[in-house]
Amino acid sequence: MSALDGTAPVEPPQPGSVFATVIPCFRPSVAELEQACMRMKEFGLVVLVDDSGDEVNALDTLGSVAEIVVMPSNSGIGAALNAGVSRAIGLGAQVVMTLDQDSLPDSAYVAAAVALVADPGRDYPVVVPARIGPGPEAVDGGQLQARWPIQSGMVIAASAFAEVGSFDESMFIDSIDVDFVIRLRAAGRAPVALDTGYVSHRLGTVGSLRSPVGGRTLQYTWHSPTRRYYIFRNRVRLLQKHGARYLMPGVAGLAREVRSLCACLAGGPERRPSLSAAVRGLWDGLTRVEGRIPEQHLAAIDK
Repeated sequence: MSALDGTAPVEPPQPGSVFATVIPCFRPSVAELEQACMRMKEFGLVVLVDDSGDEVNALDTLGSVAEIVVMPSNSGIGAALNAGVSRAIGLGAQVVMTLDQDSLPDSAYVAAAVALVADPGRDYPVVVPARIGPGPEAVDGGQLQARWPIQSGMVIAASAFAEVGSFDESMFIDSIDVDFVIRLRAAGRAPVALDTGYVSHRLGTVGSLRSPVGGRTLQYTWHSPTRRYYIFRNRVRLLQKHGARYLMPGVAGLAREVRSLCACLAGGPERRPSLSAAVRGLWDGLTRVEGRIPEQHLAAIDK
């Protein structure tokens, strides 16, 4: 994935002319969402997709600053993203940013990324942040590049969806962004990492434990057992779906998750449910279970 520094002269699009931000939400902090809406409204339309599955729409108070889409039930981030993107494009958006409910891009990144994707003289169908938070996502030989970008902060031309399809709803949550990027790369439309500004984003809960060898403090990312189920299941599904195209990064990604699980089992909370969720996720991936975790599996994990 190539990297740009965003210094090339580009004309930013007029506010509201081509751009929309799509934010899928699941029981969000309305205060955090309002902050994101107010910032992104400066650049164009904001579409909030309520995927909470609750009878009461908690986002009603944001109707003055955003277009609200309410999913009939909790359908997963893939379905929520697709519903939001469809609404945005239907309202005239030619460029869409997807954003998590707990993320906030700075204005410099948004302006540069949207200008690059919207510029008819360039061929950048997808731009992603090279920085998640104020530090670099990855540095390789002095060249700042993203590894596998997360969907939060992706700026996508509407034409890219026509070329590679929408987000995979069958995964429900997790790895949906990876699947989308694999399809982009297969179509010769690899995302470009932009080193201008950054996107603030929370990547799980960071835990720590003391190593028995050397006494060092090791950090790991803790996920709820349910989230860990989807992580393991969908890592397997990606390998099944994309085969050789994703073999090496897929195996490496699965190995990282096993290490994270081992750290959780050594010193984290909910050890037994976490192990049960990972094993069930692996099995359901191998047997091609899709969509929301089956209720009987959820009950077994919680025991």
